Amino acid sequence: ISVVVPNKVRVYDMDFTDLPNAMEYLASLLPQPSSFPPSLPPPKVRPSPAGRLTPQKLCEVVAALQPSDCIIVDESLTSGGSFWDASADSPPFSHLTLTGGAIGQGPPCSVGAAIACPSRRVINLQADGSGLYTAQALWTQAHEQLRVTTIVCANNRYGILNIELNRQKPKY
Repeated sequence: ISVVVPNKVRVYDMDFTDLPNAMEYLASLLPQPSSFPPSLPPPKVRPSPAGRLTPQKLCEVVAALQPSDCIIVDESLTSGGSFWDASADSPPFSHLTLTGGAIGQGPPCSVGAAIACPSRRVINLQADGSGLYTAQALWTQAHEQLRVTTIVCANNRYGILNIELNRQKPKY
């Protein structure tokens, strides 16, 4: 048997038929933190954005006001590109984003997150065009009285589709 791994990597041969003991052994190999959970630095105080509301300012406001341990469901697409950077100093939160290019997952994902974690606030940053694919989830959020706040980023067009169309145009 040959194994291709860098020399500095230790390889452990383990019996995984006894999964609880295998997990305990793996955990014992990890360094122990000095305190758990590790203490976080105090949040930075950011000035409130002023002037006309722009997509970047929207992201800054949400990042500044979002509660600790909230769940951000981010299908803001063209409007929310600056949220990740804006939220760098926010209290810890979960960030669920669009994957694979399919659109319309934000509202139903918010429903699922709110049902799975009823004690946590869910904030759905939602593009207007892709939100139309699954608008019935808004009814579910209201009917079930879920802890979801949906912020619709309205650019009044399918902005992401225009971007994808431009990517497909020939360059000649």
